[in-house]
Order: sequence, then C-alpha cells, then structure tokens
Amino acid sequence: MACAGLVGCGSVPLPPPSPDLIAAPLFAPVDVDTDPAQAIAPSPAMRSFLEREMQPLIRVHGPSRAMALALSRLPAMRLEYDASFTRTAAEAFDARAGNCLSLTLMTGALARAMGLSVTYQQVDGGSAWSRSGGLLAYSGHVNVVIGDASLFGTGARWAQRLVVDFLPAEDVAGHRTTPISEATVLGMFLNNRAAEALAAGRIDEAHAWVRSALGTAPGFVPAWNTLALLLEHRGRADLAQRVLAHAAATEPGNTRVLANLAAVLTATGRDDEAAAWRERLRALEPQVPFAWFDRGREAAAAGNWQAAYAAFQRELDRDPDQHEVHAWAARAAEQLGQTATARRHLERARETGPSPTIQALYAAKLDRLNAPLRH
Repeated sequence: MACAGLVGCGSVPLPPPSPDLIAAPLFAPVDVDTDPAQAIAPSPAMRSFLEREMQPLIRVHGPSRAMALALSRLPAMRLEYDASFTRTAAEAFDARAGNCLSLTLMTGALARAMGLSVTYQQVDGGSAWSRSGGLLAYSGHVNVVIGDASLFGTGARWAQRLVVDFLPAEDVAGHRTTPISEATVLGMFLNNRAAEALAAGRIDEAHAWVRSALGTAPGFVPAWNTLALLLEHRGRADLAQRVLAHAAATEPGNTRVLANLAAVLTATGRDDEAAAWRERLRALEPQVPFAWFDRGREAAAAGNWQAAYAAFQRELDRDPDQHEVHAWAARAAEQLGQTATARRHLERARETGPSPTIQALYAAKLDRLNAPLRH
C-alpha cells in the first residue's frame, strides 16, 4: 500500500483524538520510534553532500536552481522510484530511492539545510485506491516548493520559487494544488508507515504509527480511515463505524470514508443506513473502485475469461495504473489466446508495480510469455 492515505487536506480541524476513539486497550505496546521529527531530519551524510557537491553549483546558479540541477543531473543524485515502504528523508537519501513522499521529504530536508524556505502542496486528483480486508485505503500525491524567501518579490536573480515534483509533468499538469502544513505532511508519513505495517500484518505497530499520526495532524482524515481499518481487523466494527462517522462529519464529500462507512454498517447489520450512504456515494462517485475488478475475478473463477477480461478493462478505464488489475487482465488475455494483449498488460503491470520486487515478478512473467518468440 504505497503512499497510503495521503489526501483529504484542507478539512475542518478535528479535535484531538480521544482515548475512546483510538481504542488503545485493543492494541499491545510495541518498541517502535514513531517520533515525527525523524521524517525530515537531515543526516550527517546529507550535510556532507551539501558542502561537497552543492556549494559549487550554488555559487553559479543560486540555491534553488542548484537543487534542481542536483536532482536532475548530478550522478550522486540518481534517484529511483521504490514504493516498497515510506522512507525518512535520511533513508531516501542513503538509498537514493523512495516513493513520492519520501523523495519529497528528502528534497525538503536538503533545501531547509541550505537555508531555503520549504512549503508543501497536495496535488488534487492524484489519489489511488487499495484495499485492506473489506475496507478501502487510499493514497495521494504531494510536492514541495523551495526558494529563498528573503528574495521573493524583489526581482533578484535567484528570487524564483521552484516546484519539485517526482511525477512526470504530464501526470500532474492541470491538477489543482493546495498548500498544506508541515504537520499534515508528517501525518502523511506516519500514516503511510501505519498502512505499511497493516499490510504486513503488524497490527499493533500500525496502531502505534496511526496514534502518532493523529497526535501530529488530528485533522488529517486518512489517518482516521486507517484507524478504522485497524479496528475492523481487531473485530471492532462498532468502533470502526464511530471513527468513520467522525471522519465523514469532517469531510462529507470524502468518498473513501463514505465507502468504508457503508461497508462497516453492513458488517454490523445496519443495512438500511449502509444503503443510504452507498446512494450518497454513487452520487459523488458513480464508478465505485474495484467493483469491476471483483466482477472480473468472479468471472475468472467461473471460467468465463471473455467476461473477466471485459470487466478488468472496465476497471482499468477508471484507473489505468493498477498493476494488479493489469496482471489479471494479462492472465485473462492469455487464456483467450491473445498473447500480444497479455504482453501489453504485463508490461504495464511491470511499469506501475510499486516496488522493485513486484516489478521483477512481472518481468519474470513477461519473460515466460516472451519465451516462444526467442525460438
């Protein structure tokens, strides 16, 4: 669950989480450092890099332009996308890899160590969905704006603000951006860590991370959504419903929260209420995430590969970057004897896979499919 829960900013502030809602007695204590400061702390290696590699560039181009050149041209800063887990700024710098949030945190930490101003933006429309159990998790996209605040508006040579975004320009072009606080960005980091622990089955650790997220950014609704996922895993759908109702009251248009609230109400036997929320959800978002994917897998289980492929294609029409759906579409196409189509879907699954491990898995499947071409 890469970059999980990184949307929902700009909401009405929530009060601090109550002991009742975070339900600590349901979770065992764990020895994990959930201090949010670690996410943006520059390491000695980062400071050494600034002194050794950046100073020559700064003298010629100014600090913000030097940062852009370093990220795009310096061999020492060749970065790779890796969404296997959310790294701190220091971890992303050491690995020269990370998901969008990790690389954004790294850039912000380097810029701040250079004395530049750092602000963050949420990019609207960049959300992606995933699932945990019967509930939905979601991730979004942020970027960072850096510059020398003392020069803004002066017309000086180095007075420009620089937006650093780790998605291709065409993927974010035309999307509205919203400034968000550093506390929200730290909440995103902590919530991502919670979602990753949850995906790995480390429920108690996930709870520790989400408690820190809610303490750091109590108005960050995706963290409440993650808490609901954890409560559902602990068999407390009643508490999950209360948490989601709390989040839905804060962001009435948050379709992720509404979808989960409807699911939890169904699980607790409150079908009429669930139906009302689903009706509201359909009005806000006519295409329910994963509905066609589920239909496709049901058709595949029944051996109806034609219907399965059609359903997978419908799901990809909603979101074309779902690696798992591409993998299933490739399987259906192969069953239908459409090898070229299967190959295309596997190539896309490899491109959109969230980590090198998963990308390697799809590459191996693609090699198997291509093997007859080499004879």
